[in-house]
Amino acid sequence: MFAYRWRILWAQAAATSDVKGADGMDTRVDNTERVRALVGRLVRQARGGLLKTQLVKFLYLIDLEWVKATGVSLTGLRWRYHYYGPWDDAIDGVLLEMEREGELVVREGIRPDGLPYRVYDATGTTPGDNLSAAERLVSDHICRTYRRFRVRQLLDDVVYETPPMLNANKGEELNLTLAHRYDEDLTFLVGGWAWGPEG
Repeated sequence: MFAYRWRILWAQAAATSDVKGADGMDTRVDNTERVRALVGRLVRQARGGLLKTQLVKFLYLIDLEWVKATGVSLTGLRWRYHYYGPWDDAIDGVLLEMEREGELVVREGIRPDGLPYRVYDATGTTPGDNLSAAERLVSDHICRTYRRFRVRQLLDDVVYETPPMLNANKGEELNLTLAHRYDEDLTFLVGGWAWGPEG
């Protein structure tokens, strides 16, 4: 039932042909604002914050699912294979701006291995309500499904197993159009570890 409803909403979003620019990118909303709204939605849904690595990978998985369903990028980010998988330098600018404007609370710490980490959490002014119903649905599904995964598990068992990552080399731009190479929802990639759409 959930997958059916999700596909219907995506089909409705994709059918709105006037939202696609000449380059095929979705142009309904400035992409930076959409990324901000997705970040806000994710940290609010997470209730307790998200590690930066989790947040970035959730954005990637949302984008990948959106491309699979509609053929266009939702975020407009140019994903590259970076140290810990998919990354775009523009994300740091968005997070910094949201932090400066009081839309995110950031907690920093040091992991047991000595590396620093950042946790992003929502504030009372965190954006996220200007997303379409389809955008909210996919964002909420990704967050609920993968929120409980440890970072290593999220990377190894989900992100690195997505079609754009399978044959990519570090530093290369990822080809999200490869998303069509799998038909199942992302929850099937992780077998028994997924808790399903209702958490």
